[in-house]
Amino acid sequence: MKQIHSCAAGRASRSAFRLSALALAAVLPMTLASCSKAAKAAYGGADSSSYAVMDMADEEMDYDDAEYVMAGKEAKAMAPEGPAAVEGQNPPPAPEPQKSQESYERKLIKNGNVRLEVQNLAEVKAGVESWVKKYGGYIASSDEGSSNVTFVVKIPSDRFEDAMGETSSFGKVTGKNVSSKDVTDRYYDLKSRLETKRIMQDRLENYLKSAKDIKDMLEIESKLNDVTADLESMQGQMNRLSALIGFSEITVFARLKPNHTDEGFTMPDIAGKFSDLWGNIVYFVVGLFFVIIYVVLFGIPVVLIIALLYWLCFGKIGLLRKLFAKLKK
Repeated sequence: MKQIHSCAAGRASRSAFRLSALALAAVLPMTLASCSKAAKAAYGGADSSSYAVMDMADEEMDYDDAEYVMAGKEAKAMAPEGPAAVEGQNPPPAPEPQKSQESYERKLIKNGNVRLEVQNLAEVKAGVESWVKKYGGYIASSDEGSSNVTFVVKIPSDRFEDAMGETSSFGKVTGKNVSSKDVTDRYYDLKSRLETKRIMQDRLENYLKSAKDIKDMLEIESKLNDVTADLESMQGQMNRLSALIGFSEITVFARLKPNHTDEGFTMPDIAGKFSDLWGNIVYFVVGLFFVIIYVVLFGIPVVLIIALLYWLCFGKIGLLRKLFAKLKK
């Protein structure tokens, strides 16, 4: 009987263990699923439950870590919300950082040279004066001769090409030259140095106002004078450079055709040419006459002196001849 009861008890315990295992197998997937949903709700979105979990975790940190977390929260709160990602699509591209690059305008010194053959110099002078006024320039210098005239004019650089193109209206262009010099680096370097000098001048003036003793005041005044002198010199360089950049120089050289005047073609002066020819003949004859006189006055005495020396040395007297004869004996 005891064996029967023990077997029945063993069977009952095995049945209970089997039922417990089946119940645990049924409940375990549901428990894991609920835990996964809770974790996703806690850390996947930016709702109130997720921030509550983060706050509970923050309480367990020390003071420094808590400040770091709070700073992160404030940054998140202040950051603008981007477009929400749509399921099944690629996330929107991050905005590109804006590039800050200062663009510099190129600075050029332009020069032009034009050579013209014209019919009338008076018309050219009037035309150049009107042309300069049209383009807002001015005549820097001029030089006028009997058959040519030269103008050096200043034209605003932004109208240089148009002004050069219009020079052909004055006459026949026999030569044209255009050149330019890039002074961009020099211009902006000088501009930057000027700004630095002005800042230094302002600071020294402020230091001078707050100087407490004579020694500091004198030292600051000395440095301020040096900076002011440098600033004035650099400002003068900038003014000259800006003038060369702002106004281009054009040189216009105009000359008349050969044997022409403002009235037109002129015939050669035949009478004058014959007069010049006769004058040249007279000058030649007079010159020849004086050559003969020079020969007579200076040539004959020279010939006589040479003949006398020969007579004394080798002639009848023959001093040298007799001397050589005695030496041979």
